[in-house]
Parts: sequence; C-alpha cells; structure tokens
Amino acid sequence: MTALSELVAVSQRVSLSSGRLVKVRELAALLRSLPADDIDIAAHYLSGETMQGRMGIGYAALQAAASDTPAGEATLSIREVDRHLDAITAVRGAGSAARRLQALQALLSRATAAEQRFLIALLAGELRQGALAGVMVEAIAAAAELPLSLVRRAAMYASSLGAVAQAALQVALLVDQHKVGEVWDGASPIAKQLVTRDAFVRQISADRQVLGALLSRSVAGVSYRQSAGGQIPQGSYANVAFATQFANTRQTVRELISFHLDNDHVWRVSGYSLR
Repeated sequence: MTALSELVAVSQRVSLSSGRLVKVRELAALLRSLPADDIDIAAHYLSGETMQGRMGIGYAALQAAASDTPAGEATLSIREVDRHLDAITAVRGAGSAARRLQALQALLSRATAAEQRFLIALLAGELRQGALAGVMVEAIAAAAELPLSLVRRAAMYASSLGAVAQAALQVALLVDQHKVGEVWDGASPIAKQLVTRDAFVRQISADRQVLGALLSRSVAGVSYRQSAGGQIPQGSYANVAFATQFANTRQTVRELISFHLDNDHVWRVSGYSLR
C-alpha cells in the first residue's frame, strides 16, 4: 500500500517547482510506482479532489479537528485515509456533525504535521500545488507512455481523472509486466461473463510468449461507440488500437484494448486481443 507521506512529499516538491515539465515528471514517476489499486486515489488527491467529493466541512472546523500533537511517525496509507473518509461521509442523522468531527479528529491524530496540512488543504479544496487537471492529464499520459491527445480525449468520456489513470496504466503496464491476472481482476463484469480468469490469463500469456519481448508500441487509433445490444452487450465502449512490435515477428501486430463504461461510471477493461 502507498504511504500518505509519499504523496505529501511529491505534493511538496510539485508545489515548490515553477516548471510545468518538472511537475509532470514528478507526478508521472509517482504514478508509475504505485500499485494498481492505489492509482485512482492518488490521482484524485494530487488533483486536489477526494474520492468522496466535497466533504462539506469548513476550514475552521478542519483546523479545529487537527491535533495539537501530531503523530511523530508516518503510518497512514492513502487507502486508510480513503476508508476513513468513506466512514465520515456515511455519518447521518441527529448529532452527525459532532460525530463526523470526532471521526475526523481520529484520522488527523494519526497524521504527521505535514500530513495534517496536506489533508486539511485537500478536504477544504485548497490544495495549491499547480498539479490540477491539466498537469495531471499530462502526467497520466507520460506514466502510461500514451499520446497526450489520447488521454485528453479519454478524459472527456471518463467520470474523473483517476478513472483515466486506472484505464491507461492498469492495462499498459500490467500486461507488459506479465500481470495479466490483475487485468482480469479489475475488468468489467461484461468481460468476466464472457471468459474465465484462467482462460483470459492462459490465452494472453500464450500469445505474448509466442510473440516475444515488447520492442515498441504506438497508438494506431482510438474510437468510441455506443452498442444497442446484440453480439456486443449494450453500453458505451472505448477501443484503443496499438501498432506493436515484438521480438519474434517482423510484422506489426494490432493490439486492441477495449473498455466498457460500467454502471458506476468507471471505465474498465472489456477486452484484449492481438491480431
């Protein structure tokens, strides 16, 4: 799991830099290093957003919730923070304001001074580090080694920048790292209805073994379509075609990765093929 302190350190470096390219390099390096399950949260946080949206807690209340004696050692992970925020937003009913404040105090008491400052600014919507939407899109493109125009276009169809990061990085990096099972684990239910995990892993791994090591990959085209049903299940799809070179073949291989916009408005892998 990714430590919150790691994000805070990157955020501080980004905020101290005036150069856009330096900001993009810092963010892209972090995104490349993250476990797939942490990318969405990290992209949100470093874009000045939380997964839960605006919390409705004022700056004064956030300051009041901060502990006078912050933690001396960094122990929080970004997933722990996300779970705490889920719990806070779920508090409803009589006395909810006081109970939410108590839950927030419990979270901040576990944060170091630097982490407290980061979380307060994040929750107040005042995280000023010059790493908001435009820079984050560039960082996602750099981390996934995808054209910026493709990621910008995908962002128009995604519910958040974190969703673009998930779609771009999870497939581009995991398949290359021979972690095909993790691609299936995060795939759309539509894909899982059509093929088992074992069959998915076995087929792609066998195809890649025959083709050999990856030499190069470039985007050949991207398309979006709406299916009314039939052979292709109903829904919105994004298809990214790559012209890919492998060590064991002279011909360029068409590598096609498809995504489906699921009911929770998240783009997830729906297909992978090599032709």
